[in-house]
Amino acid sequence: MTNDILKYNKTITKLFKTGVSKGVSSMDSETSTKIGKQAGEISSKYFSDKLPKSAERLIDKTSASSEDYEASSSETTSISESAKQNLGTRSNPIPFNSPMMLTGEFTDNDANQDFTASIKVEILSSTRGDAAWQQIIAENQFNEAAPAGKEYIINRVKITMSDASSNDLKTSFSIYDFNYISGSGSSYSNQSVVLPDALDNEIYNNGTIEGNVSGLIGVGDSPLLRLSDKFFFKTE
Repeated sequence: MTNDILKYNKTITKLFKTGVSKGVSSMDSETSTKIGKQAGEISSKYFSDKLPKSAERLIDKTSASSEDYEASSSETTSISESAKQNLGTRSNPIPFNSPMMLTGEFTDNDANQDFTASIKVEILSSTRGDAAWQQIIAENQFNEAAPAGKEYIINRVKITMSDASSNDLKTSFSIYDFNYISGSGSSYSNQSVVLPDALDNEIYNNGTIEGNVSGLIGVGDSPLLRLSDKFFFKTE
């Protein structure tokens, strides 16, 4: 997956540079449409069947808790009870800035081996509206502005792994493991924007990764951020 993302980014960058070399300093609508179409075709080529959402490997027996990550073994019972109370569901999302503990099975795609581990997932910050757009346009001039009635949101995600059954196996998380759900319950489409410090990292036991995820949402909406179609977090 990481190699595919690198190939995609390199191809898109080459495409944009080609446009600039031909005198496109600020694209007209025809050029923008052409490049957008090509970018979509490239995205389909690299990602149509290659989106191994990491947290989908957190199988049904996964336990979840918003207890502090340093919970001792004596707190195991309360963690299990919290999991049974639909913690992390759409009706009971993890509060903003609160860690969620997940324990389950992961896959190292390179080694083709499964392993068990615990991860702590936390939404660290939220930026939206013009502040989010300024970050996005600063990262790449070809990113498209939000249409009327929509605005960008950027959330910073932090993931820490512990108690893995192997120190030699790894998994990975990227922006494609997350998507936004509107306050009314509709899923927002993932947007193809070049995002500053986008989440796209591998992680081993005792490692920590951070990165940004983003979405194009309704102005004034209070969306939830969903991890692997299963776990829900408040975004603010």
